[in-house]
Amino acid sequence: MNRFAELIDAAAVRPNRIVHLGAGACKEYEIYRSLQTQQIILLEPDPGTAQATARKFDKSDDVKIIAQAIAPATGSRKLKISNNARFSSLLKPARLLDFYPNLEIEEEVEVQAISLGQLCKDESLAADGDNLLVAELQGIEYEVFPAATADVLQHFKWILIRSGEQNLYQQPGEGTRVNLPGVLRKAGFTVLVFDEEAPPFRDILCIRDDSVLDKAEIEAEMARLERCIEQLEAGEARLIEEKKAVENDVSKWKAERDQIESKYNKQVSELENARQAAQALTAEKKDLEARIQARAKEYAEMQQTVRINNKLLLKSDADLKDLQRQYRTALEHQEEQYSLLCDLKDKLRQASEFYQKLNLQNLILDGDVLEQPESADTEPTAGGDAEDVSAE
Repeated sequence: MNRFAELIDAAAVRPNRIVHLGAGACKEYEIYRSLQTQQIILLEPDPGTAQATARKFDKSDDVKIIAQAIAPATGSRKLKISNNARFSSLLKPARLLDFYPNLEIEEEVEVQAISLGQLCKDESLAADGDNLLVAELQGIEYEVFPAATADVLQHFKWILIRSGEQNLYQQPGEGTRVNLPGVLRKAGFTVLVFDEEAPPFRDILCIRDDSVLDKAEIEAEMARLERCIEQLEAGEARLIEEKKAVENDVSKWKAERDQIESKYNKQVSELENARQAAQALTAEKKDLEARIQARAKEYAEMQQTVRINNKLLLKSDADLKDLQRQYRTALEHQEEQYSLLCDLKDKLRQASEFYQKLNLQNLILDGDVLEQPESADTEPTAGGDAEDVSAE
């Protein structure tokens, strides 16, 4: 909390009211008092702790104790009270037991829960007031803040959340992951996240971006000016009709000419004032339209940038797919060449074996001719035939 106190102390405006959800015994009371706030509202769901806190601040007029839990919707809930009161929650512990293995649930009590929107309504918090919200909800913050509308969250200029990882407690929707800082940014807050020294907890500081409110005020003022212009135009038309009526009645009411002329001059003066007011309002309207057009131009440029990025991304995807097709084609050609080489190798081996057999046969035939003895009885014709065969 000291870090938060320093950040708030640097702000130009002090918090009007402080709301602490899951306050426990409110050890931060002295820090809250140093901020010179008008009222401190403490919500504590544990009945025993709430009673002890009420006795502690019995004589403090600036402190209000509410023995209720905060939840996405108003109704009754089961509070799991653990042997370490700091980790008592509406949810059952899950991965928190990895960090605190001795943590046990001692009992479950039924408590009354209230939504954040209903709390703001019951305590009459200003819609855009400089209020501070401190939340120590032990896992239920992943349900409370996404369920709250931006209008409800805008009741607070600062929101301080002591949070942990989403799986520290058993969440109703295990498949849905909530980006808590993203939820607050979408609601119009600047979000700063600080890791605590003792894991797995972190501190989230959210500061309201009043430019969101300024835009709504400008739109409302523009609508009001348009209504004023319509009323002035209607008044101008009415005055013109009255002027015509007066001019038509001048000839008939000569005796009352002075009175009618005085009334006419007065109405002309009112008409001129109305015209000047209408011109001023028209100038203001043009100025507002110029500002809106500038904003629209910036938005159009952003859209153009997004479209260009999308086109570049599509082109990169197409190039990647083309490279993949070329790689597959080259791989197929390589596989075909390898198959042809294997076939050629087999054929070369078969040819080599055949050639070796042929040479062996020739050697055997040549050896028979060399070792055959000459016979006197052999006829020259037969010898000639043998030589012809050997030569063949």
